[in-house]
Amino acid sequence: MDNDNKIGILTLHSGYNEGAILQAFCLAFNLQNNVTGKVEIVDHRYPSKERAYGPVRDDKTKTLNDFVNYALPLSKKRFLSDDCKATFEFIKENYNVVVTGSDELWKLKYTKRCFGIISEQNDLWCPAFPNVYWPDETIEIPKIAYAASIGGSDWRAIPKKHIVRMKRILSDYSLLGIRDQRTMSFLEWLEPNIADKAEWVPDPTFAADILSLVDKRALKQKLQQYGVDFSRPRICVVLRDTPDTNKVINNIKQHGYQIVGITLSNKAADVALFDKGFTPLEWFGVFGLMDFCILQRMHACISCILQGTPFIAVDFYSNPMDDDSKLKDLMQSFGLLDYYYKADNSSVGEFQLICERLFNEPWPVNEITEKRLLFNNRSKEFTDKIKGILSD
Repeated sequence: MDNDNKIGILTLHSGYNEGAILQAFCLAFNLQNNVTGKVEIVDHRYPSKERAYGPVRDDKTKTLNDFVNYALPLSKKRFLSDDCKATFEFIKENYNVVVTGSDELWKLKYTKRCFGIISEQNDLWCPAFPNVYWPDETIEIPKIAYAASIGGSDWRAIPKKHIVRMKRILSDYSLLGIRDQRTMSFLEWLEPNIADKAEWVPDPTFAADILSLVDKRALKQKLQQYGVDFSRPRICVVLRDTPDTNKVINNIKQHGYQIVGITLSNKAADVALFDKGFTPLEWFGVFGLMDFCILQRMHACISCILQGTPFIAVDFYSNPMDDDSKLKDLMQSFGLLDYYYKADNSSVGEFQLICERLFNEPWPVNEITEKRLLFNNRSKEFTDKIKGILSD
């Protein structure tokens, strides 16, 4: 592939979700630094999601909005539409390859009505299929999926006409990289031949050395200005309010810990950073400046894994089919299920025991380091496969 060629990325890149923006940045960063050519994120946005996120309203949303618009390599043309025909035409005219991924961009929500005969898609957060993240066969350039995920979708509700179209679309991919076992199960259900050509690739945050882009000294000063006390042991929480978990966290305070809350409002926090302005890169770096973390967001967990910070993953994610989730898949991959708490079907006593384990038992540093190396090498292998496709 020569320098005149261009790679277009279709991914979840806009809104006020630090992890989603971060994965988009890392995917573009990885490809730009390892594949010859120009990389752009095709700036397609869905009106329903834009309305769901709402307008810029505080320092947090302004900082994230500015990062999306000025730090991501967005296409010059923006599409704000439920229809993807114009976007597909733009892709065909401007790129030599299109990459879909990563994150839960294949997540779909169907609801049944009329005695279960008719399926509808009305969820604001999940654009109805077919959508821009399923580029069809009219796009004749190579199509590559990078760490794509089906999320918590119930694929039993997908109507037959959509199943047929999904098979046709995915069969046309040159390279099919998926992020988790649940997505592999979906592909096996959809079409075994498609599943046979799919391969696992980690989230792109494992592929890019983004920590080198974080000024930790400046970040520490910023946190101190907001009230974080680095003379005390610190626990960062990205956790929704629940009476059970907050009771345990409030008990932890009695042992001298300062509770730092970020991203999600939580009444147990001593220092509330929920509306403060952190870029996704700064947000990623925050968890490396803590002694422990209690987290429900996957990319916050990945940050702890990459920076060696002991943490608990609290899982509120669920689906109507099985017990799998993206957090469980991540924790299982790193041998960290002892630090995994399923919030909807576990007792608060179990959460208390996991917290005690976190504070009192040695963190498995060597095992995590070995697995991180495996994830990084796998990312490189997959990127090399992309380079091979582009050189043909």
